[in-house]
Amino acid sequence: MATAQLSVFLFVCFVAESLACSPIRGWKPPTIEEEARYAAVVLEGVITGLSSVTETWVNDTATVKVTNYYAGCGPSIVNVTGFSDPAACGVLAEMNATYFLYLCANEFGAEYRLNTFDIHTGAIPVITKQINEYDVVKAKTISVTGPGATPDVCKTQPLEHRNCSKPDNSAVSTTLSSVAAVFVLVPLLL
Repeated sequence: MATAQLSVFLFVCFVAESLACSPIRGWKPPTIEEEARYAAVVLEGVITGLSSVTETWVNDTATVKVTNYYAGCGPSIVNVTGFSDPAACGVLAEMNATYFLYLCANEFGAEYRLNTFDIHTGAIPVITKQINEYDVVKAKTISVTGPGATPDVCKTQPLEHRNCSKPDNSAVSTTLSSVAAVFVLVPLLL
């Protein structure tokens, strides 16, 4: 019996690890335009601080100094939750890095959360020294949102507010459903 339980345990560990961030066959990453279209707030900023909301690496919070709002409006310093390890299909927050952030209102106390409607969504890190990469992300974002405004300007001239949304074919829900099925079936095998 102990051998069977050990075998099931090892199988579950293997399946959980292999499904950690394995998109379904045929999955295509969302475009930058989709990221902007599905977010309620879109901004560009630099991460100036990091903290963990929980004991795990799944829901890290970043303090962001906003340089521009492309959709929505807010202060020049915001807190954003939802950063996580890329192995868990997330986006890692790095100090002093510039990001385009695609956000939703947060019900957990922080001002915003990443709009993680699919694998690795909600934030795009850009290396400002690689001007071409930065320009491409900015141009594709602006093609959906418009030019936006700095925090000082948008306080007096609010930008259009939108609700967060997601496409119907999200890979995250499929991957998470597969992992959940494994954990539901395991106790039945024991």
